[in-house]
Amino acid sequence: MATCFLFTQHFTDEYCLSLRIDAQGQLDAPLERRTFDAIRALQVNARTIVVVPTENSSLHYVELPWLSDSKARAALPYALEELVAQHVTTLHVAFDQEHYKNKQYLTVVIDKELLQNLMNRLDAALLDFDCIT
Repeated sequence: MATCFLFTQHFTDEYCLSLRIDAQGQLDAPLERRTFDAIRALQVNARTIVVVPTENSSLHYVELPWLSDSKARAALPYALEELVAQHVTTLHVAFDQEHYKNKQYLTVVIDKELLQNLMNRLDAALLDFDCIT
């Protein structure tokens, strides 16, 4: 299956920087600014990954013992309190148990409101997506 990438650093009310690779990993639509109609055409028979720049998020290693997924989801925001400037309740914390190494979780932190606004803008532009990274 082809994969379409949308780069939110260049997401305006009219266009977005995007590209698409085919199922073999070959570039079949080069990186360029496209209108939302053009992007929707690229999304046919393709999954879509939305790429958020690291200037809008941060990566943190958090030292905690191995926890179940639900316990880690509850504990990680509070374990990050000393590492972030915002109150943890205003942040979305993402992690994957696959990246647990040396008693540390690798986490990605982003402002919840910023993430919600991005998803609302994508919805308003009628741009479906499979994941945000």
